[in-house]
Amino acid sequence: MEGAKTPQSLLFMRKIYLFGEINNERAEKFIAQLHELFEQSSEPVTIYINSCGGSVTDALAIYDVLRAAPCAIHLIGLGKVHSSAITILLAANKENRASYPNTEFMSHDISWKSDGPRAYLKDRVDQLERTVKQLLRVYTRDTKLTAEQARQMFFADMADHYFNADEALEMGFISKIVAGEMAVGATVTNVPVVEATAAQDESNAINSSLEA
Repeated sequence: MEGAKTPQSLLFMRKIYLFGEINNERAEKFIAQLHELFEQSSEPVTIYINSCGGSVTDALAIYDVLRAAPCAIHLIGLGKVHSSAITILLAANKENRASYPNTEFMSHDISWKSDGPRAYLKDRVDQLERTVKQLLRVYTRDTKLTAEQARQMFFADMADHYFNADEALEMGFISKIVAGEMAVGATVTNVPVVEATAAQDESNAINSSLEA
């Protein structure tokens, strides 16, 4: 797939960028780029993510590929990490997750649109609950949240819940906030960081949407 090829300079640096809406086409190209890097060597890969979110199933596909990676994965959030983009961020081990200080995080409950007979709609509702349980496992793996805390924070209403880098740090979604100047070749393990500070506002939610 020609469009999925990673530029040689990025192959050498082992960096990859996930920007924009998460959908089937972007997931296909992104996973192809990951496989290209995996086949090249077992050196760590650093991923920068700036995304409004999108399809939860495509996000989970990327999550599974990253969790099965044959090398260390470092994920750095910048700009915005919304909805299903948070699922992807959480694919890295906590010590390998970071964000820039002005990164905006947002989560909300799963949304969907569907028409059809009652039996079909019931099946869809059942599937949504299974998906919520999948996401709860993602959001509580290697974070500071319990499943009950995550459900109450992320899946109790249909509002968009925003939080900042300090709050993401408090909840264990990231382990570091990139501070000041960052060397071009830096990874999560060697960037300068700022210490965690008490969150000023009550921490809000997380999620991924079934709708792109």
